[in-house]
Amino acid sequence: MRSASCLSRTAPASGVQPRSWALGQTITGITAGRVVADTERSLVLYASGFAPRWYVPRIHVGESALASVEGQTFRPSRGLASYHDIDGAPRAAWSYEDAWPEVGQVSGVVSFEADPVEVYLDGVRIRLEPGRSVVSHGVDRNLDLDEAVPYR
Repeated sequence: MRSASCLSRTAPASGVQPRSWALGQTITGITAGRVVADTERSLVLYASGFAPRWYVPRIHVGESALASVEGQTFRPSRGLASYHDIDGAPRAAWSYEDAWPEVGQVSGVVSFEADPVEVYLDGVRIRLEPGRSVVSHGVDRNLDLDEAVPYR
C-alpha cells in the first residue's frame, strides 16, 4: 500500500461545531500485522483545531480486536470518549457511545490513532503531519479550585 500524509486538510475555525460526513471511502486498520477493521462505510469528523478523524462502524471492527480500558475523556463538542487497547497498543482506539445530537453520526463508531494502528484511506496510509500531533493530558479528572489559574 502507498504511504502519504492525508491529514493536510484543516478543520473549521475555532468555535465552529464539529461536522461529520459519510464518505463511503475504504478504511482499513492494521496492527501487529492483523487487519482489525475494514469498511467501505467510513465517516470523517472535522473538529476545530484538530486533524480530520476517520471513523469505522463497530460492526466492521474485529470482535476480538478492542479491549475496553478504564477512563474516559470529555470533549465539549462531542461528549464522553471511551478508549480501547488493540493488540497491546494502549488506548489505540476510541469511541463515543452516546455523542451529542449535533454529531450523533459518531455514536457507536470507532476511530484509531494513526501511529499505533496503520490506518489506510483508500489504500493510502494516513500519517500525522509534523506539528499535528495531539498531546495527551490524561484521563479527565476533577480539578481543585486552587489548581485553576486566576483570572486577570
